[in-house]
Amino acid sequence: MLRRRQWGFGLAGIGLGLIALPIWIGPAARVAATQLTRPMPGSLSTRRLPTAAPVIPAPPNGSVVAQLVIPALRLNVPVVQGTGFGQLFFNPGHYAGSVLPGEPGTSVIAAHNATFFRHLNALHRGSRITVETRQGTFLFAVTGAQVVSDTAGLPNTVAPSLDLEACYPLNALYFTPDRYIVFSRLIRSSTGKPVPLLPSAKPSVTRYHANIPTSIESRFSLSLADNSLPMGSLTYHAPHTAEVLAFEESPNPLEAETVAISLWLAYVDASRSGNRSALAALGVRQNQNPYWQARSVVFEAPLNVQMTVTGTGLPIRIIMTNALVRINGEPFQTQMTITITGTTLTIQEVGTAPSIL
Repeated sequence: MLRRRQWGFGLAGIGLGLIALPIWIGPAARVAATQLTRPMPGSLSTRRLPTAAPVIPAPPNGSVVAQLVIPALRLNVPVVQGTGFGQLFFNPGHYAGSVLPGEPGTSVIAAHNATFFRHLNALHRGSRITVETRQGTFLFAVTGAQVVSDTAGLPNTVAPSLDLEACYPLNALYFTPDRYIVFSRLIRSSTGKPVPLLPSAKPSVTRYHANIPTSIESRFSLSLADNSLPMGSLTYHAPHTAEVLAFEESPNPLEAETVAISLWLAYVDASRSGNRSALAALGVRQNQNPYWQARSVVFEAPLNVQMTVTGTGLPIRIIMTNALVRINGEPFQTQMTITITGTTLTIQEVGTAPSIL
């Protein structure tokens, strides 16, 4: 739960959480004080303040409040109001407790470190950020970045400023106690001609799926919320192309990975329950399978994910590795290779061997 702070914004952002996602959503930050108690790095004095937008009532949750453009990241995406599960899976979200971008004070926009803000650390002092709202167009310049604790706070400002927030490390797929914050200040604004009403956010998500037997889906829960499967990191085996960057900065990696984790759990559950037909449907033989009818399975190491993506931005393979799984008390390591054909994920191979950890 958030604790009220007396000097700025509480950070609760993006962390452990909810539903069947590797990245889970925590409560949103909120304004804890209206008085500026210390300056934010790079903040402006009121004498140097560009034209600020007038303060307007907060828009409803889920509505599009801005268009965020970050040329250095090739990112151009709608921002919605709110930072709940339904908002942050598909879009960056504006913390409802902060001012809207361009208004006097600090505006905060958060996104998943595994999606839109994965490359947030590529921004440097002077990088430009453009935010378009119904009140006008606002150009911000990055003044710095900092890794802070999720129990820290972001100081409010007098001048219009914008903070971008994501969990840290930026390749983590688990709750982290740290946040990566990019600070920026308003350097130019155009409020004379209000921007027309922004269109509704239409999520552009590829719906991946896997052919998991009904006997497993109906009997076992395949969501992370109901399984003690610690998440590690998401890394890529991919060329550096604009198409790959667009894939990484979208909801699609989480969508594909969520289905892959369901396959991992389906394999373990089918093995432990001695369901040969389910394993056959998954494309896996039960020979030399230490999970077969295992009495106890405890995941002691995080599950790390490597995704192979073509130069055109299409994922074709996922390799998931857990370096230490205790099966009936004995240490093992497991690696699962999954192929992606179109939108279908299929287990290609599962290898389990004694762990050296």
